[in-house]
Amino acid sequence: MAAATPATPCHTGIEAALALHPQITSAADIKAIRLFTGPSGMGYASEAACWHPETRERADHSHPFLLALALTEGSVEVRHFEEGYYTHPEIVALMQKVQVQVGNEPEHQQAGPGMPTAVVEVDLHSGATLRMKQGFNATRAAYLRTDQGQDEKLRPMVEALLPTAQTDALFHSLRTLERQRDIRDVLALTIAPKGKQ
Repeated sequence: MAAATPATPCHTGIEAALALHPQITSAADIKAIRLFTGPSGMGYASEAACWHPETRERADHSHPFLLALALTEGSVEVRHFEEGYYTHPEIVALMQKVQVQVGNEPEHQQAGPGMPTAVVEVDLHSGATLRMKQGFNATRAAYLRTDQGQDEKLRPMVEALLPTAQTDALFHSLRTLERQRDIRDVLALTIAPKGKQ
């Protein structure tokens, strides 16, 4: 059941931006945002659509959106995608201030497990520059592979679409997949009842 989603941060750039959030009073205070990442981290800034996401899926894979959201909202949650925050004028304007590039630090150049080290710098109109470096958190990644971690990360997304009892049954079926007699029974649990779609 492990899946990558920013709903519970495990992304080093998001974690760095979240750490800077308490120091930012308003999006209007931000002059520029820079993300330094490794080569493997450039996929979330690989095309112009990353700065103008039109779908939830594109927003979910957009450094500019995820950084703007983390810096201004102080969280990255399912509701931000459901409510289309990637189209909010303040967020869209802030995305245009984001620059993403491969960093020069040794951690940026090394291939290794997990997300690349990220450095987020935020220039404020006051003249100050905020900076946060965040490496891959192996402990957090291991936790997100546990039942409790998966519940924390995935349950809010599923319960936005399915009733609690159906969500419980789906999670149980996925965790005991090798004992399921008919995969169609598991797939049926992924279908939202009418009125919940």
